[in-house]
Amino acid sequence: MTNYVRTDQGAALDRDYMQGQVDYQKGNAALFQYEIQYGTDPDLKEFARRTLPIIEDHLQRALTVAKSSETARKGGQKGSVNGSKTAANCCKSTYSFCVGYIR
Repeated sequence: MTNYVRTDQGAALDRDYMQGQVDYQKGNAALFQYEIQYGTDPDLKEFARRTLPIIEDHLQRALTVAKSSETARKGGQKGSVNGSKTAANCCKSTYSFCVGYIR
């Protein structure tokens, strides 16, 4: 994904960044679900149980932003989700929330 960040601009950057976020959150959710189902460490399983809803929320947010960005692109409009000017700004705020929660 970093190769795209170096070359993409504007709507293409937003689209590629958001697709990366969607893929990343899907992978996270799968890992945490696996840990909940098959993990052997009770503390780690509990952490996964507590954290999975947050990851699923982030996935839904990423899907919403990705869909909004795509809809705006098709309509020839500049999209804005929750007051952010770009998809990257929206995900940065989501990431900050997640990092603050885990710490």
